[in-house]
Amino acid sequence: MFYTWEIQVRFLKPVAPGMKLVVEAEFGQAERAYYTASGKLMDENGAMIFARARGKYVLIPDSESREVLTYLDDEIET
Repeated sequence: MFYTWEIQVRFLKPVAPGMKLVVEAEFGQAERAYYTASGKLMDENGAMIFARARGKYVLIPDSESREVLTYLDDEIET
């Protein structure tokens, strides 16, 4: 589990309501203090890209991960 350190999203084209979309994400590399990842939002054929994103993520220690998961479980139930 990761904290988002930095995220950048570039919206390239509008998406029509009801469109079928596909998200493709790729793990980047492990840097000294963070990990990188990128992704894109496409039509179902992958022919048209509507948005691109990239970010930096910091690993959450196991003890904090458990707290976050407990919090999320409680939020989903309410």
